[in-house]
Amino acid sequence: MDTSKPVLLIDCLFWMHRAFNALPKLNNKYGEPTGALYGVLRMLRRLLLEYQPEYVAVVLDAPGKTFRHKMFSEYKATRKPLDLALAQQIGPMCAFIRALGLTVLQVVGVEADDVIGTLTQQASSLELPVIIISGDKDLSQLVDYKVWIVDAMNNNMVTDISKVKNKFGVTPNLIGDWLALVGDIVDNIPGIPGVGAVTATKWLHKYGSLDGIIANASAIPGRVGEKLRFGIKNLLLSRQLVTLDCRVQLPITFEEIHITAPDTILLRYLYQRYEFSSWLSEKI
Repeated sequence: MDTSKPVLLIDCLFWMHRAFNALPKLNNKYGEPTGALYGVLRMLRRLLLEYQPEYVAVVLDAPGKTFRHKMFSEYKATRKPLDLALAQQIGPMCAFIRALGLTVLQVVGVEADDVIGTLTQQASSLELPVIIISGDKDLSQLVDYKVWIVDAMNNNMVTDISKVKNKFGVTPNLIGDWLALVGDIVDNIPGIPGVGAVTATKWLHKYGSLDGIIANASAIPGRVGEKLRFGIKNLLLSRQLVTLDCRVQLPITFEEIHITAPDTILLRYLYQRYEFSSWLSEKI
């Protein structure tokens, strides 16, 4: 993996969830929750030292519904509301990120994954290596010869093309088709009932793509074949829902995600306010 001066794209809310659930429920003297803040900031500081990037974007979902809700009103309808103690840490997290000289991106009407996909495409067009800091399987669609996913809280486990193939049985360009077939309970994406990972991989190997599967649906035997034929309309919808939009209109240019000098005065205030005293005397 050529990681010399990579573009870092960080799936912030994913990591806040991970840190919130993994770390003790910390609070400062004002009773404000700080556990997710601490966990993600510790990770960010390490990533900046390790990769020495010039371009970084920390991406979050914007409030409100997205274009996927217009396609399917029940999209993500089964998700629980964000825990209040986690939601309270999003504003301070954004303040910390900006104080570190990094860009925070939230784009109304799309998801963080779409923004990450768009920035990945822009970086790739400039022939810049990209490291996506996430653990979201949907982002496997973006993996390429110069695009990797790194799980920064799991021994920096790297997902490259071969890892995608080992995990899903298909190459990154077919991940959208694979996800459409199996569906997603968390995001309430229908898929085809009874079609799991093994069947989805087998069909994609045999027929080459989702379109190939649909074209040969009449030849697929048994109950699962019946379910496929009955669910083709849902299958096409599922593919639309899981496919990343990598042409999002961003509010800034790619050049604007270049790191700037940290605001040391603001950082000192934030470290004091949220009681991260061990960082007060350190270099950022």
